[in-house]
Amino acid sequence: IRWLALGALVAVFGLMTVNRNSVFANNVSLWEDAESKAPNKPRPHFNLGQAYQEGQRLNDAIREYEHALALKPDIHAAYSNIAAIYLDQKQFDKGEAMLVKVTTLAPDFTEGFINLGVLYIRRQQTDNALKAIDRAIEINSESFAAHFNKGEALTQKGDFKAALESYKEAVHLRPDLESFRLTLGVAYQRAGDSA
Repeated sequence: IRWLALGALVAVFGLMTVNRNSVFANNVSLWEDAESKAPNKPRPHFNLGQAYQEGQRLNDAIREYEHALALKPDIHAAYSNIAAIYLDQKQFDKGEAMLVKVTTLAPDFTEGFINLGVLYIRRQQTDNALKAIDRAIEINSESFAAHFNKGEALTQKGDFKAALESYKEAVHLRPDLESFRLTLGVAYQRAGDSA
């Protein structure tokens, strides 16, 4: 009887494990499960929004980010992620409104200023881009993304020597990113140092 009970227990736990495997199959199913079990908590909505965004389910991602913000309005990354979706969709006005809102609500949120700078670079509003990115660097001087995007803005402005310094700092902070090193090589060439 003892062996029969042990076998039944192993079978039950095995079936339970197989059932839960579908939940852990991917981020979307994991966070959909978490969200259904805790609909009034902001974190599952935010994480589900990220999973949807990674899976290119952008309208679903925006819905989940907005739900998370309705529950907890100070999740600054949610504003930034919504703005990133708008930027990718070339809805610059909506993206700008979202980024101005987050940088006003969180004046020390580096990523908000970086993303605002990227938006202005895409709009070819270089001076605005530099103001936003300089604020990001003021908040966090170790932000490789801020230094890289400052290089992009300065390149757009035609100030290749100053851009070179920003790219060098970005590569110094993240030497593992090949794209940064490639951009630095191009920057040297634009600045007149082909060697």
